[in-house]
Amino acid sequence: MSLNSIQMNYIVAKSAKDLMLERSKKKYDHEYASNTWNAFKVAEKELVEFGVALAPEDIRETLAHGVNTYFSQRDKLINLVLRLDVNTIPESVKFSGF
Repeated sequence: MSLNSIQMNYIVAKSAKDLMLERSKKKYDHEYASNTWNAFKVAEKELVEFGVALAPEDIRETLAHGVNTYFSQRDKLINLVLRLDVNTIPESVKFSGF
């Protein structure tokens, strides 16, 4: 099952809203901050993996090394993935992790 961009935007917005509501009800604690940070790191890792999976096969290894080594390349890849309209990706190259 693949998600279109509207569904992805809804999921991200709902998750962010839920996090903000949950955060506003709690006092600051380090465990909550650590869990939130870990959730963002997991989401970032999945975005990077998705972006690398979309790259042509002959440059995939080089791109994976670059985004894991250099922040600027990682940042650029994440920005490109977030701007991507998933409706333009053929079914044959969609990331199988979803």
